[in-house]
Amino acid sequence: MSATFPRAALAATGLILLTTSTLVSANNNGGSMSSAPSMSTPDFDAATEYRNGIEALKANKFADAKKAFGNVLQVASTDANANFLAGLADAGLNDLKSAAKHYERATKANLPYPIIDAQAAGMVAAWQILEAGVNGAKSLEDKQIAAWLKKNVVTTVYGPTKFDGLYNHGEPAQLIRQVQDKQWKVIWPKQFVAPGVKLIAT
Repeated sequence: MSATFPRAALAATGLILLTTSTLVSANNNGGSMSSAPSMSTPDFDAATEYRNGIEALKANKFADAKKAFGNVLQVASTDANANFLAGLADAGLNDLKSAAKHYERATKANLPYPIIDAQAAGMVAAWQILEAGVNGAKSLEDKQIAAWLKKNVVTTVYGPTKFDGLYNHGEPAQLIRQVQDKQWKVIWPKQFVAPGVKLIAT
């Protein structure tokens, strides 16, 4: 079995966005744009929307990012980077089906590596949680930070993160998959399990 992260579609967003300027100007055979889309429609300019989407991802404003990259994809539907970033926005909204579709399109457009590293995401998320806790509690004392985190939701690259459940866990942040009929199939949590799929155990 393997564990994957439904929100790690956002994983390492901070690391990815460090190369934003490269994505905008790069000209490679991974389907990326030689520049941000420059075509315009009566309602928006795709280049501006591309940049707006990136800024929205940086600010964890996933709905705004989804809208912006949706506009970009209207004029560059097969662009690898735009599809990948749209997938990040979907994942931030916990719309995993839409995220998977965008990642699949990015892969078909030859994006070299569409899988995000969960460990890197965890490191980014840990700093986001610590920063939110210190600012929220207005203190560097661990007990005060912990008390604030127990009562509040922190938006991270994993999506909304809570600590109000059993053993300080919030909603499940992982998917557990099992190979069945030579295919990986999600078996937990239940809301992500396809009809008819059950854990095979001996």
